[in-house]
Amino acid sequence: MIEVHSGPESPRFLKAVPSSIRHFHRVTGLALIVLALSAADSAGQNGKRISAETYFRRGNQCADREDFDEAISEYTKAIKLDSKFVPALINRGHAFQAKGALDESVADYTRAIEINPRQADAYNNRAVVRFIRNDAAGAMADFDQALKLNPNCAEAYYNRGRIRYAAGDTDGAIDDFTHAIPRFPSFLGSVRSLNVKNPNQALAFNDRGLAKQRKGDLDGALSDYRMAMATNPDLSEAYNNHGGILLSKGDLIGALADFDRAIQADPTYAESYFNRGNTRRARRDFTGALADYTASIVKNPRMKASYLNRGTLRYQTGDFEGAISDFANVLRIDPKSAGAYNDRGLVWEAKGEWQNAIADYSQAVSLSSNLGEAWLNRGRAYEQTGEIDAAISDLNRAIEIRPTDPNPYLHRGFALLRKGDESAAGRDFDRVLILGRYLKPLIEAGIKAFKSKIRLEQ
Repeated sequence: MIEVHSGPESPRFLKAVPSSIRHFHRVTGLALIVLALSAADSAGQNGKRISAETYFRRGNQCADREDFDEAISEYTKAIKLDSKFVPALINRGHAFQAKGALDESVADYTRAIEINPRQADAYNNRAVVRFIRNDAAGAMADFDQALKLNPNCAEAYYNRGRIRYAAGDTDGAIDDFTHAIPRFPSFLGSVRSLNVKNPNQALAFNDRGLAKQRKGDLDGALSDYRMAMATNPDLSEAYNNHGGILLSKGDLIGALADFDRAIQADPTYAESYFNRGNTRRARRDFTGALADYTASIVKNPRMKASYLNRGTLRYQTGDFEGAISDFANVLRIDPKSAGAYNDRGLVWEAKGEWQNAIADYSQAVSLSSNLGEAWLNRGRAYEQTGEIDAAISDLNRAIEIRPTDPNPYLHRGFALLRKGDESAAGRDFDRVLILGRYLKPLIEAGIKAFKSKIRLEQ
C-alpha cells in the first residue's frame, strides 16, 4: 500500500515578531510563533534603563545571528540592572527556548507575567513551551488568556489552532486558523511596495488546509494550499500537501509538478522525495521511484515509510536481498511493525525459504492479532509445508477477520483438498466464486489446476 505524507501532523507553533526585530525560526521539530520585544516596547526610560537597554539591544543582535549563549548573557546583564525589565525577560525566554532549556524559558515567561499580568505575549510564549513539554492543558489556558488580553493576537489564534488540531478538534482548529489569517499582516514591514509577504500567514493557510483535508474537504484544502503557495512561494509543505491530494485523485502529472516544486523550495524535505517516489511508482517509473525513496532515506534515515515502500518495490522488481534489508531497517526503527514482518515474509516466500516466512508471519500475528493478511499468508505457508491442520486453523482466523475476502476461502479449499475433504473444499470454492465473481474464469482455472496437481501427487 502506498501512503502519502502531508506536512507535519505534530503541532507546529510559529514565531511572530514586531517589524523592528528579526526572529528565531525553528525550535526542535516545531515551528513557533513566539513574540519577541524590542527596546521600543518599554516606556518610562531612566538612566538605569538606558544602560539595561544597551545590553538588551546587544542581546537582540546576538539572537538575530542565533548566538543564543551570548544573547542570554546580554539579556541577563540587562535584567541584573533592572529586575523588572519585561522585554529582556521575554527575549531571554526565547533564547533559552531555542537552546532547549525549557525550564529556564518557562521561568522567564512566568516572571514577566508576574511583573505585568496583562502581557499577552508572555502568555503566548509560555503556552508554546508548555505544549512542547506535553502540558496541553496548561498551554490551552495560556493561549486563552493571551486572547482574552489581546483578541487580535494572530499568533495565539494560530497556536491554539495547532493544539486543537493535534487533539483531534478539527473544527476548532479550522475556526482558530480562520481567525488568525486576517489578523496576520499580509506584508512584513511598513513598505508594502517591497512585497515581502508574511510567511506566518502562509503557514496558517497551509495548516487550515491540513485540517480541511482531515475532514474530507479536499477542494477546500486545495484552495488553502494554493493560497499558502501564493503567499509564500517557497513554502515546500504547501506544494507537498497540494501534490498529495492530486496524487490521491489520480492527477499524476500535477502531483509530480508539485513535488518537484516542493523539492526545489527545500531540497532537504524528505517527505517530498517520498511522495514523488510514490508518484513515479504509480507512473511505473520504478527506477525514478527507487531513487526518490533512497533520497528520502538519505534526508531522513529514520523515515520508516520510505524503507517500507522501497522494500515493497524491490520485492516487486525481484531485488529480494534489497527488500529484506529494507524491511530489516524498518524493524530496527520500529521493532513492533507487524506489517514489516508480514512483508518480509512474502520475500522469504519468493526465495522459497518457507520456514523463515512462517517465522516472520508468526511475529506479525503476535504483534497484531487482527492482521488478516498475516494469518492468510501463514496459512498458505503451512499448506505449502504440509502442515494442513495448522494451515486450516490460520485460514479460519483469516476468514473471521476478512469474511468478504475470497483468498482465505480459496486457500482453505486447497488445504481441505489435501486433507481429502472434497465436499468442504467444494463449499469453499463456491464461496470464492461468489466473492470473486469478477475473476471467475481465472479462479476456476486455478482450482482446476490445483485439483490436477493433487491427483498427480496421489
